[in-house]
Amino acid sequence: MAVEQADMQHELHVQARRDLEQWKSQEKASLLADVKFACEVAKGEQQEQQEQLCNVMQHCRDGLKQISELEKDRDELRARAEQAEAALQVQQESSVRRAQKRPVFSTRTEHIAKRVCAEHDLRLREFDGDLFSKINQAFQARKITRREKDDMHQARMEGNRAAHEPQGYFGTQVAASDAFDIGSGHDVWASGDCLDEPDEDSADEVAWQS
Repeated sequence: MAVEQADMQHELHVQARRDLEQWKSQEKASLLADVKFACEVAKGEQQEQQEQLCNVMQHCRDGLKQISELEKDRDELRARAEQAEAALQVQQESSVRRAQKRPVFSTRTEHIAKRVCAEHDLRLREFDGDLFSKINQAFQARKITRREKDDMHQARMEGNRAAHEPQGYFGTQVAASDAFDIGSGHDVWASGDCLDEPDEDSADEVAWQS
């Protein structure tokens, strides 16, 4: 009986050791599976983070490229603005120089031409009398505005002075009868862009009655 009892205890002890080893093996396998799963999850998260990082870096590169293009456009626009400003300055200086080189009789003839334009205004033709009376009658008949009346009277008075003031009054020694457009040779007293066909009384108009 003692021997059988000892053998039974030995077998139980061996079986317990086997069960323990089997449990350890199962636990180890389970732990390895958990570690493997955690590694795969971490690897996936790392890959996703890397993709996000790549997207952010690409977005930054695109932004830097866009900024560079905008800066280039800004520099081009600034250069064009500076060129336009320089060209405008040159044009203004050229205009000033041309104005300073105008013919000596230009001021006189401009005043005379404005008076002739007023005399040939179609709105004054239906009225009688000298230019002074025609302007006032046209204003009273509401053919012209007060501003137009004042402008016509101003042109009339300046034209009178241009025709009758002494030589040199307008910075010129050219006589009134010699006021011609040098470029084209036509008489600026009797014609102009603002005039239609002259009246039959044009000979009387040269007398500049005020």
